[in-house]
Amino acid sequence: MLLFALLLAASPPFTSTPAAQSPEDAAITVTGKRIDAATAQAGARKMVADVLPPSPRGGQYARWNTPLCLKVIGLESAPATLVMRRFMAIAAGAGAEMAKGRCKPNVSITFTADGAALATQLLQKRPNSFSYDVLAGADRDAWLNQPLPVRWWSATRIESADGSPAYNGPSTALMSAGGAADLGSLGNSDSVSLDSWSGSLIDSKARLSATSATVIVDVPRATGVDLGALASHIAMAVLSQARLRNQAAPDQSILGLFRAGPAAPTDLTPWDRALLTALYTT
Repeated sequence: MLLFALLLAASPPFTSTPAAQSPEDAAITVTGKRIDAATAQAGARKMVADVLPPSPRGGQYARWNTPLCLKVIGLESAPATLVMRRFMAIAAGAGAEMAKGRCKPNVSITFTADGAALATQLLQKRPNSFSYDVLAGADRDAWLNQPLPVRWWSATRIESADGSPAYNGPSTALMSAGGAADLGSLGNSDSVSLDSWSGSLIDSKARLSATSATVIVDVPRATGVDLGALASHIAMAVLSQARLRNQAAPDQSILGLFRAGPAAPTDLTPWDRALLTALYTT
C-alpha cells in the first residue's frame, strides 16, 4: 500500500495540451485540466492493476537495487546509442542507478528478425532461468507463442537490505542475535532466511531485487514505431518490472505503445513517471 500511496502523491496534477503556436510568438501556451483527488486515486489504482504483478511476492514489487549495465545487440552504433541514451535518461529520472565505465551487462536488448524463435532458443538454453515466479503459465505461453513486437523477462532474488542473498536453512542472526527475517512469504514453496542486524522494529529487513533482464525486439513487428518511443517502452518495462501481458492503456502508459495505432505515445506518460518515482522512492 506504500507504493500506491506514493504513486498517488506523485500522480500528475493535470493533463495538458499545447495550444496552437503563432509565427509571431515562439512561446508555448499550455491549457491544463486539473485532476481532482478522486480521479487521481482511480488513475493510480488502475496504473498499479494494469501494469504491475497482481500478487507481489511478500507484498513487495521488485526494483533494481544495483547499477544497471546495458547491452544492445542487433543494431548499428547510432541507433543503439539512441536506445541506450533514452534508457539511461529514464533510469536517472526514476532514481535507478546506471553503472559507470566498463561493466558486466545485466540488461540485454536484442533486435532480431524472429522474436519467437530467439525466445524459444533462450528457454531451451537456460531453462532454470525461467522459474515459475519469473515467467510461467500464460506469461510463458506469451513469451514463446504470441506475436509480440517486444517481449521481456527479469530475474529477481530475495535479499537483505545490504544486498546479501537469502538462503534456505536456519539463520545465524536468529540463533545469535534475534535479528533474522522469516521470508517464507517471499519465497516459493520453501521458507528462506537471511541475516539482518537491523535494530528497527518497522524495517522489513528484506527486499525483492531485479538482478537481470532480457528484452527481445521482433524487428518486423516493431517496424514503423519511432525508435525513441520504442526505447522508452523498453525502459519502462525493465525499470517497473511490468508484467509481459500487462493491460496498460496507450493514453496512460508507454507500455500501451503497440495498442495505440496512429495516436501512439512517443515517450513516458506522466503516469509512467509517477509510477517509477513511487517505486524507486519506496
